[in-house]
Amino acid sequence: MKIDRKENFMQSRSGLSDRKEGGFVATVLFIGLLAIMLMLATAGSMALIRLHDEVRVSERQQIKRLDLSVTNSVPISHLSITRVNVK
Repeated sequence: MKIDRKENFMQSRSGLSDRKEGGFVATVLFIGLLAIMLMLATAGSMALIRLHDEVRVSERQQIKRLDLSVTNSVPISHLSITRVNVK
């Protein structure tokens, strides 16, 4: 029984190229998924930065509103002390 090296070589090369093509497709898919994950992470961090800025603006507005708020009470320095006669 004689083994033809040329035929054996061609079979191994075709199997190798199929495996290389499958590896290429897997690599492209992996890089694509990695790019999508990177975009999502970037979008998430940008949203967090925007949210932090909104909270800071809201806090400033609330502090300004509370500092300028007018209440029904009269400040103590403006009270006049009067005596009330009680019978």
